[in-house]
Amino acid sequence: MYLFGAMATWSKDETGSLSVSTSKIEKHIGSKEVHSGFFSQPGAEHISGVLFANSGTIGKFNRMGQLGKHHSNEVHVFRYGTHYNWDPNATKPFPFLYEIGDPEVPPESWRQGTEFIRNPHALNPLPTEWLGAAVETTFANGQIVPLIAQGEDFLPYMSMTTHFPSTASNEAINQALTLQFEPLRMMFG
Repeated sequence: MYLFGAMATWSKDETGSLSVSTSKIEKHIGSKEVHSGFFSQPGAEHISGVLFANSGTIGKFNRMGQLGKHHSNEVHVFRYGTHYNWDPNATKPFPFLYEIGDPEVPPESWRQGTEFIRNPHALNPLPTEWLGAAVETTFANGQIVPLIAQGEDFLPYMSMTTHFPSTASNEAINQALTLQFEPLRMMFG
């Protein structure tokens, strides 16, 4: 919202079809007042975009290590959260829960959870997918437009990682995961 100075809102018609509109934001007011639309401010044309990553966490490094050469049979690692819902009329994400290394789940990529927000006024725009972000977002024709990288079918919005010792019983693991995951399932399932 701050970078583009715009906010997307949605509504559904009587048939359930989703409609998204964009409105301009002049300023953000909190403990101080900040003018919105960073990319429209003087001098911002020298910035090609902003790379945002909400998943460069210790949890991600633990999961990637468990998938790779630092795999340990001494621990069970689970990931749960919400991910993009591909239904064109969806207004909520889907919840997910899986054990790291589950052959039914595509392995997590390093770019998962990254977004490159393009400056529509940049003097030197970067080529599409040059940074390798999972999603690139721009502002065109008065709309916020995402471009999802090819092959990125699983787009988490948020996730948590939890570990259990290999000696933990399936019952104990299931009980703990149910307590952690159930609120997400109830809200988004």
